Amino acid sequence: MHKYPRNVKTLTIADTEHTTPAIEVSKYRAGIVIVDDALDACDLELLVSASVGGEYVQVDFIDDAAASNAYVLPDAAFYGKWLKFHSLEAGTTNDLAQDGDVVLTLVLIEDVAALNEKLHRNLKSATIAASGTVSTAVDVRREIHGALALPAEWETQDIAFHVSDSYGGTFVPLLEFDGTAYGLSSPAASVLYEIPSDVFKAPFFKIVSAVAQTEECVISVMAVE
Repeated sequence: MHKYPRNVKTLTIADTEHTTPAIEVSKYRAGIVIVDDALDACDLELLVSASVGGEYVQVDFIDDAAASNAYVLPDAAFYGKWLKFHSLEAGTTNDLAQDGDVVLTLVLIEDVAALNEKLHRNLKSATIAASGTVSTAVDVRREIHGALALPAEWETQDIAFHVSDSYGGTFVPLLEFDGTAYGLSSPAASVLYEIPSDVFKAPFFKIVSAVAQTEECVISVMAVE
């Protein structure tokens, strides 16, 4: 038996549509997408969610996706449980309806060893109160990496990560040895961002906005054991 079996799945952007149905990717770790020859040139956006009917957020997109090519899917595409594709006019955020059915073939790699160890994707949340800068604490004692999705209410600001050895303890900024702070530069609303893996070396962390948020922001954290 192969240690990393490949599973082939297909998704279709139907004629005059711009988005595929969702596919569950919770047991996969990596893969590629092969675009058939019917694709009208576009930016192909990858959207992920923790549930099939939940809110989908952008994790990445393929610039100037072209027909009859294969593209490697980014690691963050597998942090959520569900994935779908959305075609956009190149260089814009405008939907692009496809002229004819477009079949996307996914070759997905299943990590049997990890599954045998009961790999799980866990959905957590961190809330920054209205007029606040610091979120509630996130418990990642069981997880090793993950990503965060910022809600529509998020006002673009830099993010820093503060860590602690206990849930109710003192949280301090996480820095590299050269003093550089771990964080995200100007992350936007409704987009998924990979959390630096070193953040998970602490058992608890908080998300800190550089400037106070006007509205309450409930940030989704998709964490992988």
